[in-house]
Amino acid sequence: MSTKGLPWWAVAAGATAVAGVGGLVGGPYFPAAVVAGCVLAAIAANRSAFFTVVAQPPLIVTAIAVATLLFGQSFLGAVAQLSTVFPYLAATMAAVGLIVLVRLRLGRNRRA
Repeated sequence: MSTKGLPWWAVAAGATAVAGVGGLVGGPYFPAAVVAGCVLAAIAANRSAFFTVVAQPPLIVTAIAVATLLFGQSFLGAVAQLSTVFPYLAATMAAVGLIVLVRLRLGRNRRA
């Protein structure tokens, strides 16, 4: 197993931090921050962190939505934020999955 790249906890913390900053700024920056954080995490992760990378986009979005509820935003505001992020979330999950598959394939070819 390759040790190049970031461990699972660093990947999760980095993507969550980027998405959290986008959530604090708000508006169109939140979906862009989710996409950027998760794609960068997929690129920077080591092979043992691939499951975390693939599973984290919906978890991050849900955590940010819950955090906005806890910090005083209305329930409808949080739901509206989730609904605007959903198309980006689906595209992010597809992009992250594709990046992981390509990295797995390239890793296999290098060992062979």
